[in-house]
Amino acid sequence: MSCKQLYFVRHGETALNASGCLQGSGTDDGLSAKGRHQAEFLRNSLEDVGFELAIVTHLVRTKETAMIVLEKHPDVPILEVKELGEISWGIMEGQPNSIVQQLKQTWDDGNFDAACPEGESPLQVESRAVPAIYSIIHSRPETKILFICKVY
Repeated sequence: MSCKQLYFVRHGETALNASGCLQGSGTDDGLSAKGRHQAEFLRNSLEDVGFELAIVTHLVRTKETAMIVLEKHPDVPILEVKELGEISWGIMEGQPNSIVQQLKQTWDDGNFDAACPEGESPLQVESRAVPAIYSIIHSRPETKILFICKVY
């Protein structure tokens, strides 16, 4: 296996992000105007990298970010990997970020099994995302891979 260069970037901002609300795998908002601007900035910053593959999640915001970032490189294949989707906030999706302050403190204290009702814990996210990343690294021939995701 040859050496691989992996680039992990976050998708651009959405309206829910801007409003301070929880947005995970259960909400599928597209990019805001600011998010499109962020993706354009990323495109300009990375235009000379020469990506051979882009990885996105099932969420529209990652696909929109990829389309903008790769505008000057339309031949780069885009692979959707659902396992790299964001954490599920369960019944808390769309609620103000402040509603999970206690949960985040629990994580800071080292309890990575804690989750929102009907949501995922960090360990559950890790158990689906890390194997997906390793699978891509080991099974794909491309050496410069762009990941557009935000698992947390």
